[in-house]
Amino acid sequence: MAEHHNHITEDEKVLHSMGYAQELSRRMGPFQSFAISFSIICIISGGLASFPIAMSTVGPWTATICWVLGGVYALIVAASLGQIASAYPTAGSL
Repeated sequence: MAEHHNHITEDEKVLHSMGYAQELSRRMGPFQSFAISFSIICIISGGLASFPIAMSTVGPWTATICWVLGGVYALIVAASLGQIASAYPTAGSL
């Protein structure tokens, strides 16, 4: 018979102190599916629609520089949000 250890990790202690249980839901309802699809469609259509405007307004060199700077900024924001999310690992805690 397998032996079960009832060790509570430090993460579980922190979650319990905040009043949460450790759980991971792997279900996706219709609203979540719609939200993901809508986000992807909006990003693609916005990028395709704004590309000719950027090329005719600022030119290819400036548009490339802005794309790179915007990408670096987005990565900095994503890393910051990842740090915040790792400190509060439950959905809706912030």
